[in-house]
Amino acid sequence: MREKLSMAAKLATGILVFGAWILMIRSVAGTLSDTGVRSLRYFTVLSNFLCGIAALIHFCFLAVRKSAPRWVLRLSYMGAAAVGVTLMVIMLFLGPLYGYREMLKGANLWFHLLIPLLAILDHILLEPGERPSFRDTFLCLIPVVLYGAGYVANLLINGVGEWPDTNDWYLFTIWGTPVAACIAMGILLLAWGIALALRALGRVRTRYR
Repeated sequence: MREKLSMAAKLATGILVFGAWILMIRSVAGTLSDTGVRSLRYFTVLSNFLCGIAALIHFCFLAVRKSAPRWVLRLSYMGAAAVGVTLMVIMLFLGPLYGYREMLKGANLWFHLLIPLLAILDHILLEPGERPSFRDTFLCLIPVVLYGAGYVANLLINGVGEWPDTNDWYLFTIWGTPVAACIAMGILLLAWGIALALRALGRVRTRYR
Protein backbone atom coordinates (compact mmCIF):
# COMPACT_ATOMS: atom_id res chain seq x y z
CA MET A 1 0.00 0.00 0.00
CA ARG A 2 2.82 2.43 0.88
CA GLU A 3 4.44 1.89 -2.51
CA LYS A 4 1.17 2.63 -4.33
CA LEU A 5 0.65 5.78 -2.29
CA SER A 6 4.19 6.88 -3.13
CA MET A 7 3.53 6.29 -6.82
CA ALA A 8 0.36 8.37 -6.59
CA ALA A 9 2.24 11.15 -4.77
CA LYS A 10 5.00 11.20 -7.39
CA LEU A 11 2.56 11.28 -10.29
CA ALA A 12 0.62 14.06 -8.59
CA THR A 13 3.84 15.99 -7.94
CA GLY A 14 4.87 15.87 -11.58
CA ILE A 15 1.44 16.90 -12.84
CA LEU A 16 1.08 19.70 -10.29
CA VAL A 17 4.50 21.16 -11.08
CA PHE A 18 3.79 21.55 -14.77
CA GLY A 19 0.22 22.63 -14.13
CA ALA A 20 1.40 25.35 -11.73
CA TRP A 21 4.03 26.50 -14.24
CA ILE A 22 1.41 26.86 -16.95
CA LEU A 23 -0.64 28.90 -14.50
CA MET A 24 2.36 31.11 -13.76
CA ILE A 25 3.50 31.74 -17.35
CA ARG A 26 -0.01 32.74 -18.38
CA SER A 27 -0.40 35.42 -15.72
CA VAL A 28 1.85 36.92 -13.04
CA ALA A 29 0.63 35.79 -9.64
CA GLY A 30 2.18 37.64 -6.74
CA THR A 31 5.70 38.79 -5.96
CA LEU A 32 8.68 36.87 -7.40
CA SER A 33 6.77 35.40 -10.32
CA ASP A 34 6.88 36.20 -14.02
CA THR A 35 5.34 35.14 -17.30
CA GLY A 36 6.92 33.10 -20.08
CA VAL A 37 10.54 32.02 -20.05
CA ARG A 38 11.42 34.74 -17.51
CA SER A 39 9.74 32.61 -14.85
CA LEU A 40 12.69 30.20 -15.13
CA ARG A 41 15.02 32.71 -13.47
CA TYR A 42 13.57 31.87 -10.06
CA PHE A 43 14.96 29.08 -7.90
CA THR A 44 11.35 28.40 -6.90
CA VAL A 45 10.44 27.30 -10.41
CA LEU A 46 13.70 25.47 -11.12
CA SER A 47 13.63 23.55 -7.83
CA ASN A 48 10.04 22.51 -8.49
CA PHE A 49 10.99 21.43 -12.02
CA LEU A 50 13.80 19.29 -10.62
CA CYS A 51 11.40 17.77 -8.11
CA GLY A 52 8.65 17.22 -10.69
CA ILE A 53 10.93 15.62 -13.29
CA ALA A 54 12.54 13.41 -10.64
CA ALA A 55 9.10 12.38 -9.39
CA LEU A 56 7.89 11.40 -12.87
CA ILE A 57 11.07 9.42 -13.60
CA HIS A 58 10.71 7.68 -10.25
CA PHE A 59 7.05 6.95 -10.93
CA CYS A 60 7.87 5.33 -14.28
CA PHE A 61 10.49 3.03 -12.72
CA LEU A 62 8.12 1.99 -9.92
CA ALA A 63 5.29 1.39 -12.39
CA VAL A 64 7.39 -0.72 -14.79
CA ARG A 65 10.06 -2.35 -12.62
CA LYS A 66 8.49 -2.09 -9.14
CA SER A 67 11.75 -0.57 -7.90
CA ALA A 68 14.09 2.28 -8.78
CA PRO A 69 17.88 2.26 -9.27
CA ARG A 70 20.14 4.18 -6.93
CA TRP A 71 20.52 7.19 -9.22
CA VAL A 72 16.75 7.68 -9.38
CA LEU A 73 16.49 7.48 -5.58
CA ARG A 74 19.21 10.11 -5.27
CA LEU A 75 17.55 12.33 -7.88
CA SER A 76 14.28 12.19 -5.93
CA TYR A 77 16.22 13.00 -2.75
CA MET A 78 17.80 16.02 -4.41
CA GLY A 79 14.40 17.15 -5.68
CA ALA A 80 12.79 16.90 -2.25
CA ALA A 81 15.68 18.79 -0.65
CA ALA A 82 15.58 21.50 -3.34
CA VAL A 83 11.88 22.26 -2.82
CA GLY A 84 12.58 22.04 0.91
CA VAL A 85 14.96 24.97 0.45
CA THR A 86 12.26 26.85 -1.43
CA LEU A 87 9.74 26.18 1.34
CA MET A 88 12.06 27.22 4.17
CA VAL A 89 13.38 30.35 2.43
CA ILE A 90 9.79 31.47 1.91
CA MET A 91 8.80 30.70 5.50
CA LEU A 92 11.92 32.17 7.15
CA PHE A 93 13.09 34.99 4.84
CA LEU A 94 10.93 36.04 1.90
CA GLY A 95 7.60 35.58 3.66
CA PRO A 96 8.45 38.04 6.45
CA LEU A 97 10.07 40.37 3.87
CA TYR A 98 7.25 40.52 1.32
CA GLY A 99 4.30 39.13 3.29
CA TYR A 100 3.02 35.55 3.32
CA ARG A 101 -0.18 36.45 1.47
CA GLU A 102 1.88 37.73 -1.44
CA MET A 103 4.20 34.71 -1.33
CA LEU A 104 1.33 32.21 -1.36
CA LYS A 105 -0.74 33.73 -4.14
CA GLY A 106 -1.73 31.95 -7.37
CA ALA A 107 0.87 29.53 -8.74
CA ASN A 108 3.19 30.33 -5.85
CA LEU A 109 0.81 28.65 -3.43
CA TRP A 110 1.70 25.41 -5.22
CA PHE A 111 5.39 26.15 -5.82
CA HIS A 112 6.13 27.64 -2.40
CA LEU A 113 4.04 25.42 -0.14
CA LEU A 114 1.85 22.57 -1.41
CA ILE A 115 4.22 20.80 -3.83
CA PRO A 116 7.20 21.01 -1.43
CA LEU A 117 5.10 19.57 1.39
CA LEU A 118 3.84 16.75 -0.84
CA ALA A 119 7.36 15.86 -2.02
CA ILE A 120 8.85 16.01 1.47
CA LEU A 121 6.12 13.91 3.06
CA ASP A 122 6.38 11.37 0.24
CA HIS A 123 10.15 11.09 0.71
CA ILE A 124 9.93 10.73 4.49
CA LEU A 125 6.81 8.60 4.91
CA LEU A 126 6.17 6.66 1.71
CA GLU A 127 9.10 6.33 -0.67
CA PRO A 128 10.38 2.74 -0.97
CA GLY A 129 13.97 1.73 -1.49
CA GLU A 130 17.38 2.33 0.05
CA ARG A 131 17.71 5.47 2.15
CA PRO A 132 20.37 8.11 1.36
CA SER A 133 23.83 7.81 2.84
CA PHE A 134 25.65 10.65 4.61
CA ARG A 135 27.71 11.22 1.49
CA ASP A 136 24.50 11.63 -0.50
CA THR A 137 23.57 14.68 1.57
CA PHE A 138 26.22 16.68 -0.29
CA LEU A 139 24.46 15.96 -3.60
CA CYS A 140 21.63 18.16 -2.37
CA LEU A 141 23.97 21.15 -2.43
CA ILE A 142 24.43 20.89 -6.21
CA PRO A 143 21.17 22.65 -7.26
CA VAL A 144 21.83 25.53 -4.83
CA VAL A 145 25.48 25.92 -5.91
CA LEU A 146 24.62 25.85 -9.62
CA TYR A 147 21.81 28.37 -9.20
CA GLY A 148 23.99 30.61 -7.05
CA ALA A 149 26.80 30.51 -9.61
CA GLY A 150 24.38 31.48 -12.38
CA TYR A 151 22.87 34.25 -10.25
CA VAL A 152 26.26 35.77 -9.44
CA ALA A 153 27.48 35.41 -13.05
CA ASN A 154 24.42 37.30 -14.28
CA LEU A 155 25.11 40.13 -11.80
CA LEU A 156 28.77 40.33 -12.82
CA ILE A 157 28.03 40.30 -16.55
CA ASN A 158 24.90 42.44 -16.70
CA GLY A 159 25.13 44.46 -13.50
CA VAL A 160 22.58 44.78 -10.73
CA GLY A 161 20.36 47.22 -12.62
CA GLU A 162 17.49 49.21 -11.18
CA TRP A 163 14.03 48.15 -10.05
CA PRO A 164 11.87 46.86 -11.72
CA ASP A 165 14.49 45.69 -14.23
CA THR A 166 17.04 44.59 -11.66
CA ASN A 167 19.05 41.41 -12.13
CA ASP A 168 19.07 41.00 -8.35
CA TRP A 169 15.42 39.96 -8.22
CA TYR A 170 15.82 38.48 -4.74
CA LEU A 171 17.38 41.77 -3.52
CA PHE A 172 20.28 39.90 -1.92
CA THR A 173 22.75 42.75 -2.65
CA ILE A 174 20.54 45.55 -1.35
CA TRP A 175 22.37 45.40 2.01
CA GLY A 176 25.80 45.15 0.43
CA THR A 177 28.10 42.40 -0.80
CA PRO A 178 29.18 41.08 2.66
CA VAL A 179 25.56 40.60 3.72
CA ALA A 180 24.75 38.98 0.37
CA ALA A 181 27.65 36.55 0.88
CA CYS A 182 26.35 35.70 4.36
CA ILE A 183 22.87 35.10 2.95
CA ALA A 184 24.32 32.80 0.28
CA MET A 185 26.28 30.83 2.88
CA GLY A 186 23.19 30.64 5.06
CA ILE A 187 21.11 29.22 2.20
CA LEU A 188 23.85 26.67 1.48
CA LEU A 189 23.88 25.56 5.11
CA LEU A 190 20.09 25.48 5.08
CA ALA A 191 20.14 23.16 2.05
CA TRP A 192 22.54 20.80 3.80
CA GLY A 193 20.49 20.92 7.00
CA ILE A 194 17.35 20.00 5.07
CA ALA A 195 19.20 17.13 3.38
CA LEU A 196 20.34 15.85 6.77
CA ALA A 197 16.84 16.17 8.22
CA LEU A 198 15.23 14.30 5.30
CA ARG A 199 17.80 11.53 5.64
CA ALA A 200 17.34 11.24 9.40
CA LEU A 201 13.53 11.26 9.31
CA GLY A 202 13.44 8.75 6.47
CA ARG A 203 15.73 6.41 8.38
CA VAL A 204 13.49 6.65 11.46
CA ARG A 205 10.49 5.63 9.36
CA THR A 206 12.43 2.71 7.82
CA ARG A 207 13.59 1.55 11.24
CA TYR A 208 10.12 1.44 12.79
CA ARG A 209 7.94 0.41 9.88
